Parts: sequence; structure tokens; C-alpha cells
Amino acid sequence: MARDTQGTQGTQSQASNIWTQVESQPMEKIVWGRLYGKNIKIKSLDLNNDEFTAGRGEANDLILTLNDLPEKILTRISKVHFIIKRANCELTNPVYIQDLSRNGTFVNNEKIGTNRMRILKNDDVISLSHPTYKAFVFKDLSPNESIGLPEEINKTYYVNRKLGSGAYGLVRLVYDTRTCQQFAMKIVKKNMLSGARPSTNFSDPDRVLNEAKIMKNLSHPCVVRMHDIVDKPDSVYMVLEFMRGGDLLNRIISNKLLSEDISKLYFYQMCHAVKYLHDRGKTN
Repeated sequence: MARDTQGTQGTQSQASNIWTQVESQPMEKIVWGRLYGKNIKIKSLDLNNDEFTAGRGEANDLILTLNDLPEKILTRISKVHFIIKRANCELTNPVYIQDLSRNGTFVNNEKIGTNRMRILKNDDVISLSHPTYKAFVFKDLSPNESIGLPEEINKTYYVNRKLGSGAYGLVRLVYDTRTCQQFAMKIVKKNMLSGARPSTNFSDPDRVLNEAKIMKNLSHPCVVRMHDIVDKPDSVYMVLEFMRGGDLLNRIISNKLLSEDISKLYFYQMCHAVKYLHDRGKTN
């Protein structure tokens, strides 16, 4: 019995043409942020590239002229005044603003400093050359991960993705907005501690808070550093040194086993940490 190959070939040819047309279409860029003009003659600007530059130079994404700014302000604007960056345009990555000016770029009235960066957050106000000249309001179009967190946390840190979770709470990656340094923030729910069975020292909210305060006064390369503590009626927020390698248990599970040399190294580091704690009377 003969096959109808012409019909099949025609269908395949049509499908091939459709895919060729789809592949030839430029991918629509993701708008991950927006700048709204404040004391500047610009309504809004979409941010959809890895980097966005602004200044008097002609190579900038936003070229500032007398049409945008009064002359007394424009004369204080650098060729490249600032850069706003978001790696790979990924909404899960933080937004950075870098000051490249001589006369200053300010965020919420705070000067960034020449060649320095800070994290840019939703509703931050960007001023040019002087803190009182508020030029832009930044809108972050990524999901807000900081809803419901204390003001002390939101004021100091940019809250990012979840790193893990456990019986008493979860751990999130956070950034210090001024230094851009990464930390791991452990959120411990007090009601989950109080309801734990069987009850232990680790399920006593007061004991946990006391241990956290003790950790904040410790400084040793083999002990995870406690950077900050925020105590609220319902939760304790512990901002810890961010250890990129994860914990020992996950390291063992992912590698199946550890070599003798690596095991000796880890055990040596633990002994150093324990001795450091014992020397300071921390034995429980």
C-alpha cells in the first residue's frame, strides 16, 4: 500500500516555516524596573537591559540636557553620572546603583560615593549632585519578598530568595543595602518553638535569643558570625554570616563520602571552634 508522502512533506514544510519565523522574531526584553521623573522633565523610563547609564555623555542610555534639567544642575552632572545594574535582567537578582560622578549621586538623601555601589530598592529616590535635587523614583518590578518583615530589617537589608527551611522557621538570603554584603537571615517563629515536643533548650524562645546574643560577641574563623539580631514578639530575626558552601550534612550527602584528608580538616576546624568557645566559658 503506497504512502501519501506529499501530504506529510507539506505539513512538515509548513511547521518548519512557522518555527523559522518564530526563531527569527526578536525576543521581547523583560522590563525589570522603571524610573519615574520627579524634579526632571521625564515621565518614565523602562529598564530592560543589564545596565542603564545616565549623564551628559552621548553614549549614555539617558543623555541629560537642558531639556531635562536647569543649567545650574546640568553643569554639575558628569559625563556618566550613575549606572543601574541587574545581572542578566533576572528578577531574582538585586538591583545595584553605582555612583560615577564627581558631585555625587544620592539615594534617599544618602551619598553613595564615587565608584561605590549600593542596593537600589523599590520606591528609592535618586538625587543628582545634591540630596535636595530629587530626580527619579525607582520602581522594582520584581516580587516583593519583604512584606510582613519588621521595619528594622526592611530599612537595612534587601530581602532576596529563600535558602532553606526547618522545623522552627526559614532562612533567606539578604543584602546590606549600603555595603551590598550578603548575609543569611534566619527567621525563627516563637510560637513554633513554644509548641515543640519534646521541649528542649533549643525550643525555649528566651534561651534561643540569649544564645544568639552570645554568638554576636564571638569572632573566630571557624564560628559562623552573628551580624545582627532583631527580636519581635512573634519572631527572632538572626542575620548571620553567609556560608556559600552550605552545611556539613548537605556536603556529605551531595558528595556521598568525604576523603580522609577533608574529614581531618573539618574535624580540626571544629576542635578549634570548640576550644575557642570553652576558653570563653561557653560550654553548654
